[in-house]
Amino acid sequence: MSDKVGKEFFGILGLQDRDGINNIIKDTCILAGRPNDYKKLTWRFNSRLKTTMGYADYQTNTIDFCYRLWGRASYLDRRQVIIHETCHLICFYKYNADMGHNQIWKNMMVRCNAEPERYHNVNVDGMRNKYNKKLYEVRCECSIYTVDSHQLYYMKKNNNRCVMCKSEIDSSSANKRVDI
Repeated sequence: MSDKVGKEFFGILGLQDRDGINNIIKDTCILAGRPNDYKKLTWRFNSRLKTTMGYADYQTNTIDFCYRLWGRASYLDRRQVIIHETCHLICFYKYNADMGHNQIWKNMMVRCNAEPERYHNVNVDGMRNKYNKKLYEVRCECSIYTVDSHQLYYMKKNNNRCVMCKSEIDSSSANKRVDI
């Protein structure tokens, strides 16, 4: 088993944690009755994950962890997520299909001494948006709407109408920006 960890993560993930993750994955495979599966698995910290603590990638046999949430998580939350994602890959190896969170996966979690849950208890406040969202004001005959750049794009493209007065919403004058 290899662990792909960039040098920027060494402050969050010490050697003890790396060995701990490897051991939990290996123990999970043994408890699941698939002791050789741990050799197929790799894991890494993925900076693209924002509010998801872990993700099992069936194509690469890799478990991705969110390094931003890892530092906020308790040992029990980390352990639960490691087992959770490992069970996804074990089910995939055993049945050659994505089991999601169905009864087969739940039974595998119980067999591996973990609660068959699909969530973690880590606080994700402030983790969603990397940047402040820009808001724009657009007008119709009866109201002023506040929209984000994605909504504004589609308003300009589709010539949207107000649901109240049925007039066309003037998105061409949406130059007043408000920061959240």
